[in-house]
Amino acid sequence: MTMTDDRDFLAPTAELTGTVGDDVLTVHRLSEGKPVCGASGKVTEWQRAATCPACLETDEN
Repeated sequence: MTMTDDRDFLAPTAELTGTVGDDVLTVHRLSEGKPVCGASGKVTEWQRAATCPACLETDEN
C-alpha cells in the first residue's frame, strides 16, 4: 500500500476540468468554476484532460 500525503486530499493540485451544457465531448479548463474560454452554460466537473482548443491556448498553469 502506498502512503499519500494528507495535503493532496486537502488541496488537490490536479487541473480542474468540466463540460458545459449538453456537450459532453468538449472538456474545458475551469477557473473558479467557470470555463477559461468563456463558454456559458451549466458546468459539470470531470476528471478528464481538457480538449477545448480555446482553453488549451490559454496558459493558466
